[in-house]
Parts: sequence; C-alpha cells; structure tokens
Amino acid sequence: MANIRYSPEQLAAGVRALKSEAVISGAATPKAAFCEAMGVDERTAVLPDFIQEACRAAEKPNRERRAYAAAVAGLPEAAERPKAAARIAQIHDAKSLPLHRASALLASLPSEAAEAREAEIKAAEQRRAQAESQGPQSLKRRVEIRVAALSLRADKGDEGARSEQRKLQYAMSIVAQSPSTPLSTALTLAGANVAAIR
Repeated sequence: MANIRYSPEQLAAGVRALKSEAVISGAATPKAAFCEAMGVDERTAVLPDFIQEACRAAEKPNRERRAYAAAVAGLPEAAERPKAAARIAQIHDAKSLPLHRASALLASLPSEAAEAREAEIKAAEQRRAQAESQGPQSLKRRVEIRVAALSLRADKGDEGARSEQRKLQYAMSIVAQSPSTPLSTALTLAGANVAAIR
C-alpha cells in the first residue's frame, strides 16, 4: 500500500462522518461518508487498514439497525401505529428492546388513526361550542345566508355547493321538526361544514 498521509483534521472529520445520521440511517455507506468528509474521491482513495477496519465496523451495526427497523415495521401492531414503530426503531435496537417487547409496547399504545379521529371530533365539538356561544339566532341567520350563497353557486353548476346546500337545508329541517334540537347539533348530524359558517 502506498504511504499516504492524512492530516489529523481530515481523520477527525472522517471519524465524525462514520457517526453521522446519513451513515446510521443507511443513506450513505461508511466509506463514502468518510471519504466525502476527508475531501477525497471514494473511487480512487487508498485508505489505511485501520480506516478500512473502522468503515467495516461502522457498517455492521447499521445493517443490524436496518434489519431491526424492518422487523419492527413488519409487526402487525405497527400497521396502526407507524410513527410509534419508526420512533422505536430509531431509539432502540434488538438488544435494548427485543421484538416481542416492541410488539407488546406497540400493542399497548392507542391506534394513531383513532387519535386522528378523536382530534377531528374534538375540533368539531369546539366549532359547535363556538357557534352556540354566539347565540342560536345568530347561527341560524348565518346558516340562512350561507344557504343563499350556496344556492347561487349551485345554480351555476357547482355540485359541491349544491351538496353543501342540501346538508344545510336538511339541518334546518331537523330543527324545524324538533325545536328542542340545537342547530349546531343538527348541522353536525347533517354532516355540514360548520367551519364555513362564520
């Protein structure tokens, strides 16, 4: 092997590159990251044996980490909790959290789809509460104005406006038939876009 000397700064940069996120995630090979950090061409670089050994040593845990991440993502429990599974794979390895424990941990977490539905329901309840706080007559008047505006758009052929107009009219008919039903509840039952009524 040729007698090639690298400066301590180059070697330090190369060693830091072996610990970089790109190498850990598998986006870059250890040798490529090392050579790039040192400012040498990977294809023509002649690396000392200890550097080549360090690159090989850096590659082994990365292969293991990628295999563990794939195994965690493949668990049935991970299908409903992809963000949690990715986070577990990022933090742990097979030694710190074996797959059977990762499976149990994921199973104990709520479904991420359920959390999204709960957030959507909570937002709808907040919109309804806001509408109710402004007074039922005010809300009724805003719905009437919205129906009138949507009917103009529906007359021009806007099917989305026609659909929303029907929902609002249905909500108004619910309130007309059952005066004890709050308009905000009727709007939610009809599936109307409450946020657009301001």
